[in-house]
Parts: sequence; C-alpha cells; structure tokens
Amino acid sequence: MEGSMRLLTKALVIAATLSLITGCAHTTGPRMEPSHVADEVGFPKCRVSVPLSQDEVLANARFTGVSAPETQVDWTRMKATYRLGDRFRFVSCVSGKHLGAPGYSFFGLFRGNSVALQMFQIIDN
Repeated sequence: MEGSMRLLTKALVIAATLSLITGCAHTTGPRMEPSHVADEVGFPKCRVSVPLSQDEVLANARFTGVSAPETQVDWTRMKATYRLGDRFRFVSCVSGKHLGAPGYSFFGLFRGNSVALQMFQIIDN
C-alpha cells in the first residue's frame, strides 16, 4: 500500500508539473508543432512537440519529476527499440480525451509518422 501511495503521489506531482509546462506559454518545455503535425502522427486532439534530442528527452523527463530517467525501464526499452532516423517527441493530450483518459502525455519514439514506443507516460486526471 505504501508503494502505491508513493507512486500516486509521484504521478500527481508529474501531472501538475506537466500541466504547468503545457498550459503556460512563458514556461520552459518542448516547443510544440502546429496542429497539423499532431493529425499527421495520429494524435489529432493532442499537441506534439518538435523533434527532441535524447538529452532533451532526459532533461524534460527530469523536469517533470522522473528520477534518473536514464536508469528507468522505459529508457532501456527505448535504447533497444531505437533505429537510425527515429525521432523523439513529447505528446500532450491534456486538453483532449485520448485513449479514454482526461489527460494523457508521454515522450514518444516516432518511426516515420507512427509511435514505435511511448516512454514516461503520465495520466492527468
């Protein structure tokens, strides 16, 4: 039970931080693409960032509260999945209802216009 509460608390902190990143124009965070890019990659009710470097993904994950993201299982999976030409993007579905959740955000490893892997997923209730 204690582990569940700790995980819930961490998720709430991440969600609150992420809301600040995506909700305020004056905060730092990934720069977002025009809405047609979200349509092209299959997330029409979401906002999608410009391509990010691996270092930017790790820095933004830390900013949202992920502790030592480079040691997390998500990052290990990404390294095993990554192929030359893949791109990283941040996807924020805070204002829309994607996958049935009130708010859903993640860092994605994109292969062309498809998501090959989602990392550091955040559900914002």
